[in-house]
Amino acid sequence: MITLNAVNKAENRINKILTDKEAELLDINEQIEITNQKIKEAEKEMEEAINKRNLELYKKAKKKKSDVEDGKEMDTIRLNTLKEKALISESEYKKMVSDIYEEVRSIENQKKEKLAKLSNEMAKESRELLEVTKKANEVLIKLQDKIYRNEDRQKTGKGKIIFLTSEDKNINTDSTVKWGFAGVDNWQYEIYTGKKGR
Repeated sequence: MITLNAVNKAENRINKILTDKEAELLDINEQIEITNQKIKEAEKEMEEAINKRNLELYKKAKKKKSDVEDGKEMDTIRLNTLKEKALISESEYKKMVSDIYEEVRSIENQKKEKLAKLSNEMAKESRELLEVTKKANEVLIKLQDKIYRNEDRQKTGKGKIIFLTSEDKNINTDSTVKWGFAGVDNWQYEIYTGKKGR
Protein backbone atom coordinates (compact mmCIF):
# COMPACT_ATOMS: atom_id res chain seq x y z
CA MET A 1 0.00 0.00 0.00
CA ILE A 2 1.37 3.41 -0.96
CA THR A 3 1.64 5.98 1.83
CA LEU A 4 0.58 9.43 0.69
CA ASN A 5 1.88 11.76 3.39
CA ALA A 6 1.56 15.11 1.59
CA VAL A 7 -1.77 14.21 -0.04
CA ASN A 8 -3.29 12.97 3.24
CA LYS A 9 -1.92 15.95 5.16
CA ALA A 10 -3.46 18.34 2.61
CA GLU A 11 -6.77 16.46 2.70
CA ASN A 12 -6.90 16.61 6.51
CA ARG A 13 -6.09 20.33 6.43
CA ILE A 14 -8.76 20.98 3.79
CA ASN A 15 -11.38 19.00 5.73
CA LYS A 16 -10.60 20.91 8.95
CA ILE A 17 -10.76 24.29 7.20
CA LEU A 18 -14.11 23.40 5.60
CA THR A 19 -15.50 22.03 8.87
CA ASP A 20 -14.43 25.18 10.74
CA LYS A 21 -15.92 27.35 7.99
CA GLU A 22 -19.25 25.51 8.13
CA ALA A 23 -19.33 25.87 11.94
CA GLU A 24 -18.58 29.58 11.68
CA LEU A 25 -21.21 30.11 8.97
CA LEU A 26 -23.76 28.33 11.13
CA ASP A 27 -22.81 30.47 14.13
CA ILE A 28 -23.10 33.72 12.15
CA ASN A 29 -26.46 32.74 10.63
CA GLU A 30 -27.80 31.85 14.08
CA GLN A 31 -26.54 35.21 15.41
CA ILE A 32 -28.28 37.05 12.53
CA GLU A 33 -31.54 35.23 13.38
CA ILE A 34 -31.23 36.31 17.01
CA THR A 35 -30.45 39.88 15.87
CA ASN A 36 -33.53 39.95 13.62
CA GLN A 37 -35.66 38.97 16.62
CA LYS A 38 -34.06 41.76 18.73
CA ILE A 39 -34.77 44.30 15.97
CA LYS A 40 -38.46 43.29 16.03
CA GLU A 41 -38.50 43.64 19.84
CA ALA A 42 -36.91 47.10 19.64
CA GLU A 43 -39.45 48.18 17.00
CA LYS A 44 -42.25 46.98 19.24
CA GLU A 45 -40.78 48.96 22.17
CA MET A 46 -40.56 52.05 19.94
CA GLU A 47 -44.21 51.63 18.97
CA GLU A 48 -45.24 51.27 22.62
CA ALA A 49 -43.22 54.41 23.54
CA ILE A 50 -45.02 56.30 20.75
CA ASN A 51 -48.40 55.13 22.03
CA LYS A 52 -47.44 56.25 25.58
CA ARG A 53 -45.91 59.48 24.23
CA ASN A 54 -42.80 58.72 26.28
CA LEU A 55 -39.75 60.33 24.60
CA GLU A 56 -37.20 58.73 26.94
CA LEU A 57 -38.52 55.21 26.28
CA TYR A 58 -38.62 55.98 22.54
CA LYS A 59 -35.00 57.19 22.49
CA LYS A 60 -33.93 54.14 24.48
CA ALA A 61 -35.77 51.73 22.13
CA LYS A 62 -34.47 53.55 19.05
CA LYS A 63 -30.87 53.35 20.32
CA LYS A 64 -31.37 49.67 21.10
CA LYS A 65 -32.61 49.07 17.54
CA SER A 66 -29.70 51.04 16.05
CA ASP A 67 -27.15 49.08 18.10
CA VAL A 68 -28.71 45.77 17.12
CA GLU A 69 -28.81 46.78 13.43
CA ASP A 70 -25.11 47.69 13.63
CA GLY A 71 -24.45 44.22 15.02
CA LYS A 72 -26.41 42.65 12.17
CA GLU A 73 -24.50 44.72 9.61
CA MET A 74 -21.21 43.58 11.14
CA ASP A 75 -22.32 39.90 11.08
CA THR A 76 -23.50 40.22 7.46
CA ILE A 77 -20.11 41.66 6.41
CA ARG A 78 -18.40 38.85 8.31
CA LEU A 79 -20.65 36.29 6.60
CA ASN A 80 -19.98 37.63 3.08
CA THR A 81 -16.25 37.85 3.74
CA LEU A 82 -16.17 34.26 4.96
CA LYS A 83 -18.01 33.09 1.82
CA GLU A 84 -15.69 34.93 -0.58
CA LYS A 85 -12.23 35.26 0.98
CA ALA A 86 -9.38 32.75 0.64
CA LEU A 87 -9.37 30.42 3.62
CA ILE A 88 -5.59 29.93 3.61
CA SER A 89 -2.66 32.17 2.76
CA GLU A 90 -1.05 32.13 -0.67
CA SER A 91 2.19 30.72 0.78
CA GLU A 92 0.37 27.83 2.51
CA TYR A 93 -1.57 27.08 -0.67
CA LYS A 94 1.61 27.02 -2.80
CA LYS A 95 3.40 24.82 -0.25
CA MET A 96 0.55 22.27 -0.21
CA VAL A 97 0.42 22.16 -4.02
CA SER A 98 4.20 21.84 -4.27
CA ASP A 99 4.30 19.04 -1.66
CA ILE A 100 1.56 17.08 -3.45
CA TYR A 101 3.27 17.38 -6.86
CA GLU A 102 6.64 16.44 -5.39
CA GLU A 103 5.22 13.40 -3.61
CA VAL A 104 3.31 12.15 -6.66
CA ARG A 105 6.33 12.68 -8.95
CA SER A 106 8.48 10.64 -6.57
CA ILE A 107 5.96 7.78 -6.46
CA GLU A 108 5.48 8.00 -10.24
CA ASN A 109 9.22 7.62 -10.82
CA GLN A 110 9.43 4.63 -8.47
CA LYS A 111 6.45 2.93 -10.11
CA LYS A 112 7.63 3.64 -13.66
CA GLU A 113 11.01 2.15 -12.82
CA LYS A 114 9.28 -1.02 -11.58
CA LEU A 115 6.96 -1.06 -14.59
CA ALA A 116 9.93 -0.70 -16.96
CA LYS A 117 11.65 -3.68 -15.31
CA LEU A 118 8.43 -5.70 -15.52
CA SER A 119 8.14 -4.67 -19.15
CA ASN A 120 11.67 -5.97 -19.70
CA GLU A 121 10.65 -9.32 -18.19
CA MET A 122 7.50 -9.36 -20.32
CA ALA A 123 9.55 -8.75 -23.48
CA LYS A 124 11.94 -11.57 -22.55
CA GLU A 125 9.07 -13.99 -21.89
CA SER A 126 7.42 -12.83 -25.12
CA ARG A 127 10.57 -13.58 -27.15
CA GLU A 128 10.77 -17.06 -25.65
CA LEU A 129 7.09 -17.68 -26.36
CA LEU A 130 7.55 -16.35 -29.89
CA GLU A 131 10.41 -18.80 -30.48
CA VAL A 132 8.24 -21.65 -29.18
CA THR A 133 5.35 -20.57 -31.38
CA LYS A 134 7.54 -20.25 -34.50
CA LYS A 135 9.03 -23.71 -33.90
CA ALA A 136 5.55 -25.15 -33.35
CA ASN A 137 4.36 -23.52 -36.59
CA GLU A 138 7.29 -24.98 -38.54
CA VAL A 139 6.39 -28.45 -37.24
CA LEU A 140 2.68 -27.87 -37.97
CA ILE A 141 3.47 -26.90 -41.57
CA LYS A 142 5.58 -30.04 -42.05
CA LEU A 143 2.92 -32.15 -40.37
CA GLN A 144 0.14 -30.70 -42.53
CA ASP A 145 2.09 -30.54 -45.80
CA LYS A 146 4.41 -33.53 -45.75
CA ILE A 147 2.75 -36.04 -43.41
CA TYR A 148 -1.01 -35.70 -43.14
CA ARG A 149 -1.58 -34.61 -46.76
CA ASN A 150 -5.34 -34.55 -46.35
CA GLU A 151 -7.80 -34.37 -49.22
CA ASP A 152 -9.14 -30.96 -48.19
CA ARG A 153 -5.99 -29.18 -49.30
CA GLN A 154 -5.50 -27.78 -52.78
CA LYS A 155 -2.44 -26.63 -54.67
CA THR A 156 -2.16 -23.16 -56.11
CA GLY A 157 -0.53 -22.37 -59.44
CA LYS A 158 2.80 -21.68 -57.72
CA GLY A 159 2.90 -25.07 -56.05
CA LYS A 160 1.89 -23.76 -52.62
CA ILE A 161 -0.67 -25.62 -50.60
CA ILE A 162 -3.75 -23.98 -49.09
CA PHE A 163 -5.41 -25.86 -46.25
CA LEU A 164 -9.16 -25.64 -46.40
CA THR A 165 -10.05 -27.28 -43.08
CA SER A 166 -10.41 -25.05 -40.02
CA GLU A 167 -8.17 -27.36 -37.97
CA ASP A 168 -5.14 -26.84 -40.23
CA LYS A 169 -4.10 -23.37 -39.07
CA ASN A 170 -0.88 -21.95 -37.75
CA ILE A 171 -0.66 -20.61 -34.22
CA ASN A 172 -1.26 -16.85 -34.23
CA THR A 173 1.74 -14.91 -32.90
CA ASP A 174 0.17 -11.41 -32.94
CA SER A 175 -1.10 -11.60 -29.37
CA THR A 176 2.27 -12.91 -28.18
CA VAL A 177 4.04 -9.85 -29.53
CA LYS A 178 1.42 -7.47 -28.14
CA TRP A 179 1.61 -9.03 -24.68
CA GLY A 180 5.37 -8.89 -24.55
CA PHE A 181 5.69 -5.26 -25.50
CA ALA A 182 2.72 -3.86 -23.62
CA GLY A 183 3.47 -1.25 -20.98
CA VAL A 184 5.99 1.56 -21.19
CA ASP A 185 7.15 3.22 -24.41
CA ASN A 186 10.71 2.73 -25.65
CA TRP A 187 11.90 6.11 -24.36
CA GLN A 188 10.41 5.39 -20.93
CA TYR A 189 12.00 1.95 -20.97
CA GLU A 190 15.41 3.51 -21.63
CA ILE A 191 15.00 6.15 -18.91
CA TYR A 192 13.93 3.75 -16.20
CA THR A 193 16.17 0.78 -17.01
CA GLY A 194 19.22 2.54 -18.41
CA LYS A 195 19.07 0.26 -21.47
CA LYS A 196 18.27 1.04 -25.08
CA GLY A 197 14.78 0.36 -26.35
CA ARG A 198 13.92 -3.25 -27.01
